[in-house]
Amino acid sequence: MIILSPRRLGLAVLPVALLAAGPRPLRVQPDSTAVAEAAYARAIAALADSVIRQLDVLPARAQLRVQTAFLDPAHASAVPFDDLARRGAAAAEVAESVADRFGAVAPPEDLARLHVELTASLRDAQAALERVVAASAACARDAASLQRCQVPFTEASGAMSRAYRRYLEVRQRVGHQVTDTGTLLPAFAVVRQ
Repeated sequence: MIILSPRRLGLAVLPVALLAAGPRPLRVQPDSTAVAEAAYARAIAALADSVIRQLDVLPARAQLRVQTAFLDPAHASAVPFDDLARRGAAAAEVAESVADRFGAVAPPEDLARLHVELTASLRDAQAALERVVAASAACARDAASLQRCQVPFTEASGAMSRAYRRYLEVRQRVGHQVTDTGTLLPAFAVVRQ
């Protein structure tokens, strides 16, 4: 039989009391890299993504109507090229303003190279919108012209597609870099492949 003195009893009870109280909450300071990356990811979601949304200036049916007009010039009058030029000009203006604001965002050090690529893709998007405006204006004057309308409009549509694809590729690489630090943002969800 073991007899515990009051002093030994107190020492034996203390660890049991501490365990019964449960674990103490840890106070972890947020990693400054994760905080900076989270802020940068929010800037992408708020600013850069809004620039890319400007590429949606061509409604889905308008693209089909344009392609049909190129196949049959009798349908050219049904395509609202003037409207597309106006919409494109407004989208290009918004894209320029917001892209400039995003370009001024200071990225975290580990994302600086990707920021340059992302900003370049936004400039590509802006240039593609300007090409759509010029092509739409030319098509409004002469939709049947292969050289003045059809070729430039097709090239402008292709430039928009390439700018969109490049932006998404760089954005995905930024997303992977951000989530590597454990930063998870619903507006910047990345699906691992």
